[in-house]
Amino acid sequence: MDEAIKYLNVGIAIVGSLVAFGALNKMAHDRTRPCIALAMLLIAVGLGGQWLGIVKSQWGHWIDTATFGGIVVLLLAT
Repeated sequence: MDEAIKYLNVGIAIVGSLVAFGALNKMAHDRTRPCIALAMLLIAVGLGGQWLGIVKSQWGHWIDTATFGGIVVLLLAT
């Protein structure tokens, strides 16, 4: 069961990082606040790292920090 949850989390991270990169692509330079763009970038990097974390598991703390930090900044910016 542990292995299935691990791969489910990786799948969610892949979809989430694609959504975050898509949101970055749709932002306008003169209309989007920089804090929101940077928060989405942190989330995209964190989620991208989550699905690459299977290869390098020692990145776990840094990846979680980027993901959770991006979510907190996004919530504060809105």
